[in-house]
Amino acid sequence: LLNLLFWNTLVKKISHNPPPLMLVQISGIFVLILTVSCIAHFVFDEPLTTIVAAAGGLGFVLGFAVQGLILDLFSGLAIQMDRPFKVGDFINVHHRYLAAEGLIGRVEETNWRTTRMWTTDRNYIVVPNSYITTQILTNYSMPKSISRFELNYTLDFTIPSDRAIRILNAALLDSVGSRGPVASPRPTTILTGINSDGAVYKLKYFLEPKQVSPPKARNTINANVLHHLANAG
Repeated sequence: LLNLLFWNTLVKKISHNPPPLMLVQISGIFVLILTVSCIAHFVFDEPLTTIVAAAGGLGFVLGFAVQGLILDLFSGLAIQMDRPFKVGDFINVHHRYLAAEGLIGRVEETNWRTTRMWTTDRNYIVVPNSYITTQILTNYSMPKSISRFELNYTLDFTIPSDRAIRILNAALLDSVGSRGPVASPRPTTILTGINSDGAVYKLKYFLEPKQVSPPKARNTINANVLHHLANAG
């Protein structure tokens, strides 16, 4: 009745989205516990204080035994309430203290304890919710389905900047397609500065991560950049 009258009717009508499965399950468990307590009190004449005390003691013991599980549970609740991503979104769970690239992939499912992702390495991984809520997260699918990415190249000072930009722009345009950036917004190159190695050029382009993964697009662009630089001598 709770699902029929509240979750699948009232909540779904107001939010225009299916209710979070985790909240539906928790409400069902709460109703179950309340029903069992009422039966124990009104049918078997057990005092409610005894039931509450027993439940509190059991909960205290279990709390210490399953601290990690409880942390994952409440993290899952936070994800469901805050909605930083949804099933089908392409996200990057960054490693906060590491320079390495984070966990990049498509969200397949978020449940009580874990979030399941299909990564760009074509692996199906299970990530604890508590890990996701403590890391910096990038959602490439929000607010729009396309996101901007960048690549930096350092070229020798002897190369005129206008010529370098033409070459790199040509490489970007050749990369547009099913394995690279989208045509609109148009990819472009800018000169961002200089260092001891040469002039630094930033290649800016847009991807639709659901269609092509960032590593695959980066591979396409790098290959075309090397090809155009070689042809230009």
